[in-house]
Amino acid sequence: MHAAVRRPLAALVVPVLGAGLLGACSSTDGIGDTSSSSKPSSGAASSSPASPSSTTTSTAPSGSSSAGGNAGLESALLPAAAVGAQFTRTVSDTGDRDPLPCTPDKPSLQVQVPPQRYLGATYRHPDQDVQVSENVVVFADDAAAQRYYRAADAGLGCDSGRISGETYRITGPGRLQVSTVDIDAGQGWDLVGKSYKATLAIVRLGARIVSFTFLATTSTTKKVAVQQIIDRAVELADREL
Repeated sequence: MHAAVRRPLAALVVPVLGAGLLGACSSTDGIGDTSSSSKPSSGAASSSPASPSSTTTSTAPSGSSSAGGNAGLESALLPAAAVGAQFTRTVSDTGDRDPLPCTPDKPSLQVQVPPQRYLGATYRHPDQDVQVSENVVVFADDAAAQRYYRAADAGLGCDSGRISGETYRITGPGRLQVSTVDIDAGQGWDLVGKSYKATLAIVRLGARIVSFTFLATTSTTKKVAVQQIIDRAVELADREL
């Protein structure tokens, strides 16, 4: 295994892409298995419905992700087993702190458009070469969610940008469809750098945003069922929020 595979993925990209970002659904440069983009693909190898080693932990301060302003959000996040066999889930309400690659002079999305509630989950594979993040963001009204969505769009509205010191080629946006529920908007991008590649997705459901980051080393051959994960996650969020 290449040395780059053992570098911590979360330290490189997820602090930037973890909240409010977007995910491509059709580019050949991404990490997703998108051969079935209109329906969830039950045959995807990485979407095992259960795994004994799929676990959940929480890094949020006591009382912040399971009580108070973010109460109830954790039930809207996918369990680890829905992402794939051997994945583990870590839940956090920290949010993003860095600007997006195409708007480096602007603050993070959550500073530009503060949400009422936010909770995110990171799903890690033990091989450390694939990582998935999901975020649920709730606003006071549709107008605020639309501003957040547009700010995310602008933050990826260039051909290339730098994230954590590495330059990424950006392809998109592409229209994102969800087969399980009706959505107000959805779009996606692929990012490819020297060491890492990412497939990003954002979906708006009224005053709610569900976003995803599918991150992998460029050397890995693993695929995750991007469309199936998005379909299931958006359906769950729509039901629980």
